[in-house]
Amino acid sequence: MATNQRACPMVLGLRHALTSIVQCLQSPGDVVAFLSALPPASLDEPLAAILELLARPSMVAHKWPELNLDNLTAIDTPLARLALPVFTSVRSSELWLYKCLSTTPPSDDDDDDDDDDDDDDMGQ
Repeated sequence: MATNQRACPMVLGLRHALTSIVQCLQSPGDVVAFLSALPPASLDEPLAAILELLARPSMVAHKWPELNLDNLTAIDTPLARLALPVFTSVRSSELWLYKCLSTTPPSDDDDDDDDDDDDDDMGQ
């Protein structure tokens, strides 16, 4: 009798699984050790960014697994933006600090006419 065998994907090919494992690690040193032990090709952009952020001295490592925008330096901001999917939470004492995480420039057009038209269409 023939049996069909399904190929099981390796966890290294499942980026969401690696991210979930990293999010469960409480020590930034453990995160660095885990990610450093993986083949570089298995790290997607967020995991590579978090490895770089946690491997160097910064307040990001001291606050892991939370990203505290109050302590984020200009040098760390681009990497933090890339690593955002890996952090379990983001905190800031000031609302305006969240702007640094935006990947799109602020809009110059503050006109809400299009939104009003959509609301009118929904009511009909």
